Amino acid sequence: MSPSRLPRPLRRLGRRLRHLARDQVALRRPGFRTTLEGKVFIIVTFLIGFAAYNTATNLLYLIFSMMLSLIIISAILSRSTIRGVRAERLVPTHLVAGEEGVIHLTVRNVKRWLPSLSLRVVDVLASGEALGLAYIVRVPARGSVRASYRVAFAQRGQWLFDRLVIATRYPFGFIEKSVAEPHRQEVLVYPPIVDLSADLSEAQLDLGEIESGRRGLGTSLHGLRPYTHSDPARHIHWKVSAKAGEVLLREFEREEKKRVTLFLDNVAPRTDPEISDAFERSVIYTASVCKFLIDRDYQIQLITQQGRVPFGSGPPHLGRLLRCLAIIELVVAEKVGPISLPATHAADSTSLCIQWSSAPPPRGFDQLIDTRGWRPEGLMSPLFPHSAAESRVKAGAA
Repeated sequence: MSPSRLPRPLRRLGRRLRHLARDQVALRRPGFRTTLEGKVFIIVTFLIGFAAYNTATNLLYLIFSMMLSLIIISAILSRSTIRGVRAERLVPTHLVAGEEGVIHLTVRNVKRWLPSLSLRVVDVLASGEALGLAYIVRVPARGSVRASYRVAFAQRGQWLFDRLVIATRYPFGFIEKSVAEPHRQEVLVYPPIVDLSADLSEAQLDLGEIESGRRGLGTSLHGLRPYTHSDPARHIHWKVSAKAGEVLLREFEREEKKRVTLFLDNVAPRTDPEISDAFERSVIYTASVCKFLIDRDYQIQLITQQGRVPFGSGPPHLGRLLRCLAIIELVVAEKVGPISLPATHAADSTSLCIQWSSAPPPRGFDQLIDTRGWRPEGLMSPLFPHSAAESRVKAGAA
């Protein structure tokens, strides 16, 4: 017998079963929970039913049947509300530790006729921690609604989102139906940036401009050459021209920003809270130095024990530096020897070493910055409860 010849109730039951199976496969983790209000209501319902059975009172039977029907209707409507609902997450390319970021959610209702009401969308990390919550009053049939929530990550690194849990207590709040939709996604959290203008001025680092030895825009005299009609008249050297008997033009030497090599040692003999705290301070300081120099058009190179970020400048290069500092980890080594300047450094760059541990002083560096006593000022993080007023940056020649 073909499906079109089946009785209408059987065809309707078949469609219902197919929809139910499709929802179970798509949502994967259906959940059911009776709320505290629901438990109290169920207990009162059965007490009234027991009293109606003992007293044979028609009014109690009527009240019992009405309360029992409310429980059944609550289960049916909550299931109908949660069915056919899909959720998606949109996260920024990166966030900054200690600063609030916005996570956007899109909730879609694929049902043909019925809307979905009173939805709560909970974002859950891979560790099982609930990160954020968004409440949506109504999602129309075949429509979508956008929502968002704010979140602030306490530490840098890669954070993994695991799933989106969609829950509802519609209509009476007796039963909570929920579904967990897998939506794994990674977000990169950069280390926080602090203002180091005063600290770097106090350290008196030699980070000035150098002359390139080539013609270009600058203030130093590179040489003289005969004047042509296309040259600006303001660059004519009148005194030398009067002596030489011909019009000579001044050529200037192009100035270039000095290149800076930053070295952050990420090797320690052991890991404990004190060492981890000092290393995190050094990472924040290194990121802040990178931001300070990139804003002033310097070329920066970052070297660690695990790799190197080559020279570059501008905001895109700052993003590469911050990505490296966001995922850098402390490596444990039994023997930690004296630090020496890696062979990948540039001879024409200023070499700065970020000293965060009590290891022997490094060799071959132009400048040593000790961050052991430095505390980031104004940084809202549980790792750094103190302020920068308690200690300042120590700097001295290596």
